[in-house]
This record gives sequence, structure tokens and C-alpha cells, in this order.
Amino acid sequence: MARKFELHLDALIVIVLLFVSAVGFIVYQRHQYSSLLKDNVERQMTQLSLELEVARLEVLLKRATTANPGAGGATKDGHGKGS
Repeated sequence: MARKFELHLDALIVIVLLFVSAVGFIVYQRHQYSSLLKDNVERQMTQLSLELEVARLEVLLKRATTANPGAGGATKDGHGKGS
């Protein structure tokens, strides 16, 4: 006696809904991942740019202080020594 396979309409609807929900969730996660990755790359580039700017300014400060060892820094009023 052979068994006949039957798929009820309500079961088919549930399977289709599960499949559509899973695909929708994957698409949503992919969008979130892409957005977060883009933000992360932008922040890393900004951090790198700021670190390079700090290093450049430190080199300039070092050059300025070695070129004028007797010259002091700015005073409270914003002028150097002897002003």
C-alpha cells in the first residue's frame, strides 16, 4: 500500500511565510552590516588623519623649539617672552 504525500494549503502558507521572513531578515542584516562597515571605515580614516596631523604638528613644534632654544612659549596674554 503506497502512501500518498499531501501538502495542505495552510502548511504551504506557513512554509512560504517562513521562507520570505528569513530572506527579509537576511537582507535587513546585510543592510545593517554594510552601514556599520561604512561608518567604521570612515571613523578609522578620520582617526588616522587626526593622528597624522598630531604627528605633523609635533614635528613642527620640535623644529620650532630646537631652532629657537631661548624663545619661550606663549604667555597668558598670548604673546611670547619679551613682548
